[in-house]
Amino acid sequence: FLLCTLWLVLFLAYSMSEIRLKRRFLWKEGTVAIGFFLSVLTGALAAGSISTTVVFAAIFFGLFIFSSVPAFRDTTDINEDRLYGVKSLASILRWKQRLELLILFVLATMTLTPLTYANFGFNMILPIVVVAMGFLHLRYLFPLLNRLEEKSFSKATKLELSYFIFIPISMIIGSFPIAF
Repeated sequence: FLLCTLWLVLFLAYSMSEIRLKRRFLWKEGTVAIGFFLSVLTGALAAGSISTTVVFAAIFFGLFIFSSVPAFRDTTDINEDRLYGVKSLASILRWKQRLELLILFVLATMTLTPLTYANFGFNMILPIVVVAMGFLHLRYLFPLLNRLEEKSFSKATKLELSYFIFIPISMIIGSFPIAF
């Protein structure tokens, strides 16, 4: 109940005209990232308990949202954000800088996940999928650094959505006690 209430208050503050976190620099992306973090924790608590595996997943998705929203979701909203006075990473950073932020996240997870997965209670499946998805993601992100093309952007956006399918599945399967 408390986590749900906190989530509700956070997103009311995001939208209410008196507070309007959406218009505050870094709070637009931060609110959505914190919202994903709280959603994962709420789901875990509803299922039974919050473990280090769940905290890892919540941090992973919160950081993924924080780094990917400026590059993909907010790229199409830049003019509208400027029109309504919304200061976001997408409206302040150039395209290349937004993409570099996402590439930094992908490279960091590709490096840190294989080094730390066992400490968080995962088996070998998680780092294999994270590294494979990371290489696939980078394959579409690096060409976009030089030039934003609609076709490549569309492919990269679809691949970004696949993170929300394959990474959670690998986290679930990766949390089973499977010995190799």
